[in-house]
Amino acid sequence: MKKTAFSKKANFTKETVFNELDQNGVAIFENFVDPATLVGLREEFKAACHRRNRRAEHHKNGMQFRILAEADETQHVPEMKDLFANDVLMRAIREILPEHGAYGVDYVGTWDRAEDKILPITHTHFDYFRTIKAMVYLDDTDENNGAFRFAAGTHHRNARFRRNFLAKGHALTSMPNIVKSDQVAGHGIEMQPYCGAAGTLLVFDTEGFHTGGMIRPGEARRTIRSRSLFDPPTWWQDTKFRMRRNWRRRLRGSYIYWNGYGDYA
Repeated sequence: MKKTAFSKKANFTKETVFNELDQNGVAIFENFVDPATLVGLREEFKAACHRRNRRAEHHKNGMQFRILAEADETQHVPEMKDLFANDVLMRAIREILPEHGAYGVDYVGTWDRAEDKILPITHTHFDYFRTIKAMVYLDDTDENNGAFRFAAGTHHRNARFRRNFLAKGHALTSMPNIVKSDQVAGHGIEMQPYCGAAGTLLVFDTEGFHTGGMIRPGEARRTIRSRSLFDPPTWWQDTKFRMRRNWRRRLRGSYIYWNGYGDYA
């Protein structure tokens, strides 16, 4: 299991969050959520999975739901709201990303499972829109059921890649940000699994390479997370971007794969 010097909740301060994110791009806090709160979060997660939600996405191997704070949907998830309305995270994020004045504007729950074969939750990638995300494991999570994986330190190099790519006049929608699974090691990207017991908190910079890990048959993973966002929130711009990106990918028939830093590093 990945350990840090700040694995106790007592050490969850702006300074520890900032230092870990600045140096590694990820911080882990074990036993962050107390057992009673964890029970409440699981109940809210279960109810949210069954509640009608036009932003819920169902797929063959699970589902994802999104709850918007600005739409007054948090009345159904008071435990999530208390968990993510966190002043320590807000202050650390504002120091790292001053332009991100909003945090905890949405809560996302994911339930992923595998039935008959090992499945990857996501590709290895960094996000188009850089944010800071906070994620909590609702169950004990290890490499058998999709432990989060992150390449420590890659957030710095990817930030330079982004700046240089855009400075050359390329559109954000054409920026390659996904690494093929068989090319991760060849590019020297060292993905580290972050295992943790139920209630573990992970805070990470989406500028670094990350992935949801692999799930073995019969296993499942449940997580909840929130993120920072530009101030003021640009939900419509975000939505339009996602529509353009998804339409472009349908036309191309494939994703845009990252193929090394090349001239952009």
